[in-house]
Amino acid sequence: MTLGTQLAIQYILGNLNHPIRDLIDFVPQYQDAELSLGRKNNALSY
Repeated sequence: MTLGTQLAIQYILGNLNHPIRDLIDFVPQYQDAELSLGRKNNALSY
């Protein structure tokens, strides 16, 4: 593997780091929002 190829792979992986971290952080936030919406709908249905 050449130095250029190694640098390209490192650049690509470095640029994927932030979006993947954002996606991992989004999942629990989505779950919390879904639970809150369910509780709100339960409270409004009485």
